[in-house]
Amino acid sequence: MPINKFDINSIVTNTVKETNFSGVILIEDALLTPHICEEKDENYGYGVWIRKKNNEVFKYHVMGYDPGVSFHSSFYPKSEVKMVIVSNKAYGPYKLTKVIEEEI
Repeated sequence: MPINKFDINSIVTNTVKETNFSGVILIEDALLTPHICEEKDENYGYGVWIRKKNNEVFKYHVMGYDPGVSFHSSFYPKSEVKMVIVSNKAYGPYKLTKVIEEEI
C-alpha cells in the first residue's frame, strides 16, 4: 500500500527538532567521519551511515532488519530533526523514511 504525505502525521511518532548530539559522549572524529564510501553520497563511519547531499552531511543513520521486524533511526544535522521508525515488517521503514525526507 503506498504511503501518502497525509499519512505521515499519523505514522511518525518520534520526530524531535529540539535535540541534537550535544550532551552525548561520542568519539566524534571516529564515529561521524566518513571512512568508507559505499556509493556516491553514501558513506560509513564506525557504526554509523553518513549520507551527503551537495558535499554536506544530510543525515547520520543506523538501521536494522530481521525477518518480521525493522527500524531506521536518523539525525539530520541541518534541521536538527531526529527520526525513529519501527516496523513489524522486514522492510517497513525504508519507504516511509524516503517520503519524510522529501519534506526535510
